[in-house]
Amino acid sequence: MRTPFDSYYWKEAEVGDERLWEARYRLAWGQEGEDDFVTLLRSGDPVALGVAFDHYDRAESMRRFGGRNPYEVHEGEILERARTVLAGSPCSSSETGASEDAANHASALLVMTYLADLRSRDDVLLVSAVLRRALTPNLIESATRAAFSLIVDEAPFRQEILDAFAEVLLDETRSEEQRMPAIRALEQAEGTDVGAVLARVMKAGHGKISMEAALSLANWHLAAHRSDLEQYVASWPADAEYPKADFLAALHEAVDGDG
Repeated sequence: MRTPFDSYYWKEAEVGDERLWEARYRLAWGQEGEDDFVTLLRSGDPVALGVAFDHYDRAESMRRFGGRNPYEVHEGEILERARTVLAGSPCSSSETGASEDAANHASALLVMTYLADLRSRDDVLLVSAVLRRALTPNLIESATRAAFSLIVDEAPFRQEILDAFAEVLLDETRSEEQRMPAIRALEQAEGTDVGAVLARVMKAGHGKISMEAALSLANWHLAAHRSDLEQYVASWPADAEYPKADFLAALHEAVDGDG
């Protein structure tokens, strides 16, 4: 039996009229497809548009299992509408009924993960701006995903995104939980410029985020940052309490155990 898919963030949110409700229902149950998707995409209704974006993301993510994305023929329009949403204001959950504030931006960023043009400075600035201000869990997750997609090796505006990641990681007004996705993203990225960001974060203090940055350096950028790591390890007391002691032990093992 097929499990319906409505959306990620909009399950409790109402669309504006019966025509949109019917299109949304059929799309969720796989009864129609492209026409209903286009109806939602072009509706001008923020909830309907968010649902359409979520369906595009889900269809695209199924490719790795051999599926196809029936909405790819509309990718140019999807991208333009996502750009328009991100250039506008985030919607509050009280206005839309979404699961959290700024769900319209979260859904648009899912699209940008696949469709943003890494050669477009405008796209990079749109994504980095949301990454810098994202504070809610879904928005942080989708902004981090979209930003990560824009730091492939040859990306011409890669530094813009790395600067945004650095700003997030060095912002101590944010909780550790809010900053951890940025660390996890940089752990998967390559390049000396990534190592430079992690080194800045490590040197900023002795909290969990700095420790995570240090571990990432030890695991992936040790050759370039051995002396930085040695100084960082030496700055800690030998009797550091848990969990700091475990971090230090892991760092010692990485630094001392590498040839």
